[in-house]
Amino acid sequence: MHRTFYLSKHSTTHSPRVCRDSESGFSYLPLIAILAIMFIATGLYMTIGRPDLAVESNQTQAAQPTESATTGQDVSVATVESLLSGLEQRLQREPEDGKGWLLLAKSYDHLGRTAEAIEAYARARDLGNSDLLLESRLVKTAFEAEPPAE
Repeated sequence: MHRTFYLSKHSTTHSPRVCRDSESGFSYLPLIAILAIMFIATGLYMTIGRPDLAVESNQTQAAQPTESATTGQDVSVATVESLLSGLEQRLQREPEDGKGWLLLAKSYDHLGRTAEAIEAYARARDLGNSDLLLESRLVKTAFEAEPPAE
């Protein structure tokens, strides 16, 4: 590396400064390294990876009907129902579990069982657990379900 020493005209301490030659190419080294890494990563992904997997997956899902469409049952609701019964049993054994009551309220809300969700949420709130988003959704749903007063 070629270095040039020079003295500043306005310097009071006559200490030499070091300058690098811009011709040495070191200023472009980080840029070249980044570009090389990008090309290597892209090449490895195209060789080893599966870029066609996302397209293939979407085509497969569009071509096959879902299980709930063929059996007439919503699989996710059935799964939530089975988990819900286990949670209800656990809360019968441990009625002071505020987080469990909050989870039960969210599950009831997910299933559209608003009255039960409100009861479970009230129990959770009494035990010190709350969720403002769930509470506002339950209040809104309960308000919309009430018949207008005449």
